Amino acid sequence: MVNFNIPPPGFRPTSATEAWHQHHPLPSILLPPQEHTVLQENASCQEVHAHQRSDLLWLKDWLQRRKTTGSHSQQKHPAVPLKLFDARCMLKLCLTKLEELDSLQVDLKINYHDLSPSCWRQKWDHIKKVQAEISTSLDKLHNPATLDALKMTLQKRKRKRLRERRQRALRKETLRESYIRRQNLHQKIDTWLKNMQEVVEEAKRDKSLKHEADQVLSDITRKKSEAQRQINMLAALQKLRRVRAQMATNRGEHVDAEGGLRFVRVTEHLVKLWENQLKGYEVEEQDLRVMLDEAVVERTKSEISQDKQILAEWETLLFGKQEGCSSFYKAAEQDVDAFVAIRLEIDIFHSTTATHI
Repeated sequence: MVNFNIPPPGFRPTSATEAWHQHHPLPSILLPPQEHTVLQENASCQEVHAHQRSDLLWLKDWLQRRKTTGSHSQQKHPAVPLKLFDARCMLKLCLTKLEELDSLQVDLKINYHDLSPSCWRQKWDHIKKVQAEISTSLDKLHNPATLDALKMTLQKRKRKRLRERRQRALRKETLRESYIRRQNLHQKIDTWLKNMQEVVEEAKRDKSLKHEADQVLSDITRKKSEAQRQINMLAALQKLRRVRAQMATNRGEHVDAEGGLRFVRVTEHLVKLWENQLKGYEVEEQDLRVMLDEAVVERTKSEISQDKQILAEWETLLFGKQEGCSSFYKAAEQDVDAFVAIRLEIDIFHSTTATHI
């Protein structure tokens, strides 16, 4: 197995290396062990003892480094101010570097027999560099104070997002209710405009009908006046005919009796025609005046009813419904006990010495 914490084959730590490891402990990351040199079966006793001594030295060195690294990792570090974005970037970097270490591990497992010491050293340095980057990032992320700060930031961010989500939902609901109210208001306005348009059109129709009725009445009155004038004129002609006939008789002149009778018959016939026409005009005028009076009465009743309805709506808005009040004031008309109680209160109001009935 391959262990990246173990030097390449043939490497022995010097005193300088041991001192450097004591002052610069390796990060506490356990990696798969590397293949170590194994003695041949036909090795001598001296080689076996030398190999055991080197293994013991290496083991002591490794245990010392692990102990120093463990004590170093257990030290409490101050909180490092870290943003969520930076923490996310560090985690992504660690995952990427771990994948790179896995690929290097697989490569070393396959090709460690064919690698030269220089190539091995180059890969070893690269692994240490990647390991140092991972250790640096994990040291920042493993700090309890930093983790607590990140958790608190996450909780604040979560509460903020929940609050913003609630605010958006509330704002959306408010906008929806406002839209519904606006639509209802527009519908009421459209209905009111339609009703007002109908009222205006009805008023225009009434005005037009009244104007037409006035014109018809004016025509009838004019025709009636014309008929009366014609009748008066015919009566004046008859009177003038009689006066002329009388003057001619007084002067001894001959008067045509047949012409006089013919004139009388024609004038009387014309007078009768104009009188019949005048009666028709009078009947038509009377009917038209009755219709106009009825229209005026209906219009007046409609206006009064509309005014009463508006007044009732205002009274309801200002004072509320008056069903209870009306029933209270009419209680004496429907119940004898209520009448007696009201009368007793009135008597007590007028005289404190009043007694019960």
